[in-house]
Amino acid sequence: MNCRLLLFACALFLGLTSCQKEPLTETPVQPRDESKELQTLQSRADDLDHEIQLLLNAAANGRSGAAVIVPAGSEDALAAAIAAVPEGGTVILAGGDHTESGMVTVNKTVKIIGQRGARLISATQPIPPGIPIQSALYVADAPGTTITGLEMVPAGEVGGTAVLVFNSPGTRVYRNTISEYQFGVLVEASDDVYLAGNQISISLAWTVGAFGEAHGIVIINGEDAAIFNNDIQHAVFGIWACDKYGTAVGNRMHDNLIGLILCKVPEAALPLPNGTFVGAEFSATGWTVTNNQAKNNFDTGYLVIDGANNNYMGISNTASGNAHYDIELTADTYRFGFLTPAAFENEVFARPNMTVKDCGNDNEVHGGILVDTNLDPCF
Repeated sequence: MNCRLLLFACALFLGLTSCQKEPLTETPVQPRDESKELQTLQSRADDLDHEIQLLLNAAANGRSGAAVIVPAGSEDALAAAIAAVPEGGTVILAGGDHTESGMVTVNKTVKIIGQRGARLISATQPIPPGIPIQSALYVADAPGTTITGLEMVPAGEVGGTAVLVFNSPGTRVYRNTISEYQFGVLVEASDDVYLAGNQISISLAWTVGAFGEAHGIVIINGEDAAIFNNDIQHAVFGIWACDKYGTAVGNRMHDNLIGLILCKVPEAALPLPNGTFVGAEFSATGWTVTNNQAKNNFDTGYLVIDGANNNYMGISNTASGNAHYDIELTADTYRFGFLTPAAFENEVFARPNMTVKDCGNDNEVHGGILVDTNLDPCF
């Protein structure tokens, strides 16, 4: 290098370094305001509580209007009650037992409300492969239907599905207690469902090989689902979220295999009552997951897998006592017996005590205890 070029290079270096009098610092990435979804969903719950109480008060005062009240001790009476009310009407199950010998189809927009102590006992069977789903309540082509205030139990030791929502956008399944079913609530081809305040305890028969699938809440196909403030235990997947732009907020998933999974129901995996086999069109995309608790699950608290992408998992989520990881984002994997593609472009904020294993592509993970994948390889 000649002297002139050397002097120029030195001057350039000195000029650049003199401009950087203070070291550059990276501004920490902050989680979004996670109270917004919580407040919105709680407002919906408060409004629904008010609406339901007005209907129950009217019935108690003999002003039931378009409502049909089914007395305690009824047998196979629910279908007739639904048929008797007009579109948008109300069926009230009085406190006590109500027995159904098979699946009841809700084929119009109605509100089914249980008074305190109302118990719906339904004879349904879990599905072996290829057999259509049997559901205690099958909400089909009935948008805006509400099911609330029921204790739902099977007539036998194990039931099939408690509630199946099909082609019924805006359906609300609210404050029910569901016990000993194979599936709690399944949603197919229904946008804007609101599943809130339910207590779901799935049958543990899957742990002794009675059947392979056993889940709390499953969104197969349905955008903008809202899953809020549910308590779910004993399932393979507590919450199985697919499709786009849903919210899972304020839920408690405990003593499941996996607490919450952002994933994709495989093609033709589940047989509807009409004989059609369905799977999710999209893996979980654009979901907001905040204010949840995943505790004492036998594998993972929150699992992001099978192409799930552009989801937000917030700092308000908690996790503890999960056997493997609190949060896992997977690479391409065959862990379920078939290829599930890597999770990608998800944003995760983890609390300092939460273990996070990130094997996916272009995910952003902030905080937590990161698993060293050299020591604990991706699989």
